[in-house]
Amino acid sequence: MKAAYLRGLKIPEDLSITGFGGYEVTEMIHPGITTAKFYYKEAGQMAAKSIVKLVNGEELPKLSLSKYKIIERESVDNRLLHRL
Repeated sequence: MKAAYLRGLKIPEDLSITGFGGYEVTEMIHPGITTAKFYYKEAGQMAAKSIVKLVNGEELPKLSLSKYKIIERESVDNRLLHRL
């Protein structure tokens, strides 16, 4: 965001920015950063269960999905968000 500011770019008019993690700091700055909240505890539990299964010689699915949530704030042009 600082680099965009130094180049005279406006967020989100000229450049949309997103974050990952869902940290509270992303809502305290201006403009608030649109972010994907990741559920670390749940992902860690899933990983631990998978490791136990591997140790026990059990099969695992090739793909595991973790929950996430998109938190919309002001750093992304809404026209772009609603196309997804």
